[in-house]
Amino acid sequence: MANAIEAVDGELFGLREALGLANRERYPEYLVEQGFADEVKGSMHETFQASFLASGTFPCGPDALQSRYITEDVPYALVLASSIGDEVGADTPGHRCPDRPGIRRDQDRLADGGADVGRVGSRGGGDRGIAPSRGGGVVVVDLRVAGGTVVTVDGEARVVREDLYVDRGRIASIGGQPREARRTLDATGMLVMPGLINLHDHLRDLTPGIRLGEGLKLDAMLRRFWELSRAAGPDEYRVGAALRTAKLLKSGVTSVVDHLYPFHQAVLTEASIRGYESTGIRWFMARGIMTRPYRPISESARRALRAIEDLADGLVPKERLFVAPVSFRQAIPSEYVQARRLADRLGLRVYTHVAETPAEIDMIRKDHGARPVAFLHDIGFAASDAILVHCVYLSAAEIRMLARSGATVVTARRTTCGWPKGSRRCRSSSSQGRTWAWASTRCTTCSWRCARRS
Repeated sequence: MANAIEAVDGELFGLREALGLANRERYPEYLVEQGFADEVKGSMHETFQASFLASGTFPCGPDALQSRYITEDVPYALVLASSIGDEVGADTPGHRCPDRPGIRRDQDRLADGGADVGRVGSRGGGDRGIAPSRGGGVVVVDLRVAGGTVVTVDGEARVVREDLYVDRGRIASIGGQPREARRTLDATGMLVMPGLINLHDHLRDLTPGIRLGEGLKLDAMLRRFWELSRAAGPDEYRVGAALRTAKLLKSGVTSVVDHLYPFHQAVLTEASIRGYESTGIRWFMARGIMTRPYRPISESARRALRAIEDLADGLVPKERLFVAPVSFRQAIPSEYVQARRLADRLGLRVYTHVAETPAEIDMIRKDHGARPVAFLHDIGFAASDAILVHCVYLSAAEIRMLARSGATVVTARRTTCGWPKGSRRCRSSSSQGRTWAWASTRCTTCSWRCARRS
């Protein structure tokens, strides 16, 4: 990464020199001037390593090449610098450095000759052949999605029949001046829309719609499924996550929160992550805490909290991790309090089931003296960083509490067996100014196929 930034710095230095500008300051000197480093070391890399930036801003190892400073800032700066260099006749040679595609393919591109970027610019080559324009002023982008109806979800809620252009992983424009593209997708007769977000799922569940639960009430059905979960190991968790995320992607869902539990065997978390990453979905993990009532798959609160703390420092980025007591059926109030404290200490968010049936609400009122949302507020669990799932049967007072707390509410109208749960009307709840969302753990694919057809 230091080599790449040094290459950009060298090009800018050459431009300043050719233009006769007084500022001949190199980037390491800028770091010292801005207070990011105490002194300029022998090389750019040494200056970075000794700077404040090395401890927080820049990752280390191969991940350093996935920093936005490399994926966004460097390519744009190189194009700008070389293009200006062309205009003023200044030489802007590139610098040999490992390229990101080589890293992502686990290839040592330096050993194979590397990415010798002789020139990078509007008419340059480089590893990717960056070419933002071609003859006649037609802009060239990575992808054109042609012929579809675009649901913009912008401030004006426009729905337009225009081509959509994507470059470097971002939407470059909708409609406007025609552009050439390296690849074109025919979206005729389809909706083109932002990726859907599924805020609640159980991705490892391979038993949707089986007859085992027919005729049973929720508690009895769950016990049957817990018995099945006892036999599930790393392979089932990995395959389940891969299968479910592939189906979600096919139906237009690009981001999902997996409420993940139980943890009755080793390496189940790692197996799940391998499943997510095998499909490329944008995943988030609500790491479940289940301490009861089915002992064979339960764990102690201490073990669960320690596991979450280890995850936050390693396998799962903090912004993707939730501390998630499963429900009052599977965790006790003191464990909710411990979860809240851990989340506050580590800078994580919290997540839980609320109540799926009127009987569950009655149980919580009997055991704890309050309705579930009110009780979550009383113990300090519900706040603006909380996602509360299965908020199906809410009182008017609970809706007001949710509005004041800023918690995100997920209605989730169906169970894993496709049973309808019912919900409050969106009008009566959204009028309170809260963020409301929908989730469905089993009917996503068919529902969004129907939506696309209509």
